[in-house]
Amino acid sequence: MATAKFRFDFENLEAYQKAFRWNREVFRRSLKFRRLLQSSVGDQLRRAALSILTNIAEGSGQDSKAQKKRYYKYSYNSARECVPILALACSLEAITEKEHQGFRQELVGVIQMIAKLIKGVDKPKAKNAKNGNGKPNNGKKSQTKENAQN
Repeated sequence: MATAKFRFDFENLEAYQKAFRWNREVFRRSLKFRRLLQSSVGDQLRRAALSILTNIAEGSGQDSKAQKKRYYKYSYNSARECVPILALACSLEAITEKEHQGFRQELVGVIQMIAKLIKGVDKPKAKNAKNGNGKPNNGKKSQTKENAQN
């Protein structure tokens, strides 16, 4: 895969990166489903999986917190939609139990990361820590009475 010089903000999100890797594996595996399941279970799984990625990307570009949160929730719900589809694929022997558990475990991680994105929307943006004299702290402890005594 060619690496572009310019990166969109969502490409730096861990949730997006993990969801991208998970999608790649889901696509690779589901495209090997037998023909009878290809246009039903396989297609629905790929659509739901792809929706995880596209909604993270679309949400990150929203100006309002409400819109951003809405798209992240769409992504979260699309990830949850994959759970019963994977279970069905396993019960129909389109994937093995081991594959099912692997996909499910990775998906739980994706869902947890998206949940953090949703919660993070309402958090105020961190400002540079000041060291008491109005200058950026640069990660150093500020000199307070307590620090000076230690």
